[in-house]
Amino acid sequence: MWPGGFLTVELEGNFANAVSGKTGALMPVNTNQLFPLPIGDNVGLPALNFAQFLSPYAGVVIGKLATITSTSGDMNEFAHGKGDTQFLNTAFNVNPTLLVTVPYSPLGAGVIVLPTKDPHEAIVDVLVLQATGKASTSGFDDLSSDNLTFAGSGRVRTNFFDLTGHQLVGATYSNREFTQLDQRLGFVIENQALDKKRDSWGVY
Repeated sequence: MWPGGFLTVELEGNFANAVSGKTGALMPVNTNQLFPLPIGDNVGLPALNFAQFLSPYAGVVIGKLATITSTSGDMNEFAHGKGDTQFLNTAFNVNPTLLVTVPYSPLGAGVIVLPTKDPHEAIVDVLVLQATGKASTSGFDDLSSDNLTFAGSGRVRTNFFDLTGHQLVGATYSNREFTQLDQRLGFVIENQALDKKRDSWGVY
């Protein structure tokens, strides 16, 4: 009915207490229980976006994006998604490098390129995202030029030794304010607060 147009709506709920907070592991052991929010009973709308392909090779997308399941991120055949069809452990579902700068459900816009017309063979995307975004909020309240993430990635399918695989390279940059990882105890005692640092980036 609308050539090249795709409307994506995702509604999800979480109605149980997960074991992830009781394991002592750095990465949650049950990815599925992290969404839409990791604690308590909740329902959220992580994705509400529209994509329009201008040709078989390129399109644009705008709206609220569920970054874990969108074209952005570490998508592959075996370790991707939310733990409902593949691995449960977060370390096998999303590249931890992305978790610092890319929120789960931000407002965003971007360009998608399909060099071979087939998204399963090769895909390149460049996105501008809200640096803070939750499935439980619309995101319009904290839209700001000082609260943005820029993300880009390229992925190609491989067939080494007649086995399906993917090679991917990506990068993210965020201009929001983060808690400084390298804290000086004197600053914390003197100011009774954690030191902050603006800008963060990652390459994967």
